[in-house]
Amino acid sequence: MRAPLMKLAAVGVVGFALWKVATVLLFPVVGALLGLLLKGALIAAVVFFVMWLFRKRRDDERPEEKPAES
Repeated sequence: MRAPLMKLAAVGVVGFALWKVATVLLFPVVGALLGLLLKGALIAAVVFFVMWLFRKRRDDERPEEKPAES
């Protein structure tokens, strides 16, 4: 009865230790990827904002077209 419980406890302790080590080692990688993702999103937002601004300005400069009358 005690042997399966000891194996389960050992697996739990080893799993917890591996989880902590992996967290410490992978934390900088995850942070770097998140930083790149946020930078990309910021650049895309600025590009879309500039496109929207120029498109709006160009549309304001065009004269209004009247529908053709038959």
